[in-house]
Amino acid sequence: MRTRLAIALLLAPLAAHAAASVATYEAIRGRASKTVRVQGYDSAVASGTYVLIHPLSTTAVQFLTTADELIVAAGGNANDATAGTGCREITFCGLNDSWAEVCEAEATAGASASTKTTAKFFRLHYAYCSSSGTAHAANTAAISITTEGAVAIASIEAGLGRTRQALYTVPDGWTAYLRAVRVSVDAGTSEADLRVLSAGDQSDVTAPVASPQIVDQLVDVSGSVERVYEVLPELTEKSDVWVEASGAGGASEVAVLLELLLVQDAQ
Repeated sequence: MRTRLAIALLLAPLAAHAAASVATYEAIRGRASKTVRVQGYDSAVASGTYVLIHPLSTTAVQFLTTADELIVAAGGNANDATAGTGCREITFCGLNDSWAEVCEAEATAGASASTKTTAKFFRLHYAYCSSSGTAHAANTAAISITTEGAVAIASIEAGLGRTRQALYTVPDGWTAYLRAVRVSVDAGTSEADLRVLSAGDQSDVTAPVASPQIVDQLVDVSGSVERVYEVLPELTEKSDVWVEASGAGGASEVAVLLELLLVQDAQ
């Protein structure tokens, strides 16, 4: 009897998880949906302080409270220009001043700043080199992306052609479900601690505002770790989700991939 009871107690949480997963999938069946992949990378996460995983680790990425135009900042390489051998055009994709998805392309201008976007952005999900002067070649040098007001937003590392920052904001009229988190920490450097955070509706910037909430945490990671969720954490429209890391005793090289299921809300 005790054995049967013990087995029943062990199986109860699994049954609850399965029921919750079925309920989630039943609720979203038939709605428009798509998979979103969000990648972040930092070559040297310092110890002692959690930072957003992105190549600009020494510069805090800003969560804009006022939408602004985006530009490719001045100071780039001469080859990354409209007649150059490198990246000739950058496409910005994110959320506009209505929190709707938008993509807009601007020509690169080498050492000069690009023309500003027509759209104003609350969030940049990613930017990529959408035109190149040489086959199988991307940007010659690192490309910095800022608002027109000179707020640092993102960076495209040399030769990679796309931003890598572990941050996503759910568009208006959609709900996101976190499917998986995949992490890689260079085993030759220090271990790292990581945490997945979210914050609700970011369109309300007058206090009281949505507070960050811990979604998951991974401790003392070295090598590759995959976290696949049976019960999918839900993120409502205009919510931020991001991943931070802290080195454990030294600088850590960290890469992360978030996989989200984006589902259109019921009309």
